[in-house]
Amino acid sequence: MAGPVPIEDARLISRLRAADRGALDELWVSWRAPTWAVCRGMGGEPERARALFDDIQAQLPGAVRGWSLESPVCCQLSRLVWRRLEARLELPRPAGIEASVPARTATPSRDEVARRLSRVPPELRVIYLLDVFYRCPARTLAALSGWAELEVRKARAAVAWALVAEEGP
Repeated sequence: MAGPVPIEDARLISRLRAADRGALDELWVSWRAPTWAVCRGMGGEPERARALFDDIQAQLPGAVRGWSLESPVCCQLSRLVWRRLEARLELPRPAGIEASVPARTATPSRDEVARRLSRVPPELRVIYLLDVFYRCPARTLAALSGWAELEVRKARAAVAWALVAEEGP
């Protein structure tokens, strides 16, 4: 699903697969902030984001036992997050993604970025958030979503432009 697996990831995955509680704690400490950011971006309201976050955390111990030594931690965690968000939010496939360069762009405030992100359709928003917070390559996101790699790239571009432009994707 991805390139070479860093040795640190392989060691952590081996420990996770052996049900090492310290490894699970280590994983969660490293990835809870990005996971919360994705949940917050997808859930909108803090209560809904918290429910998504709690669901992912609850599913994590069972999921890690099946993780492969062939894929980095970030990609395998992205897979879990994708599947839980897809199930909980019933994410639709995009009907089509138009990528256009707006005539005028500006650097929006933090609140404006949050507002613009909340207006992005969830099926595009999740691709963008997993890319930003888990650094997943387009081919990994394509495999997770079932979309073509080109559609994933278009989704990331459409959301990026929506965040800096005055118009949405």
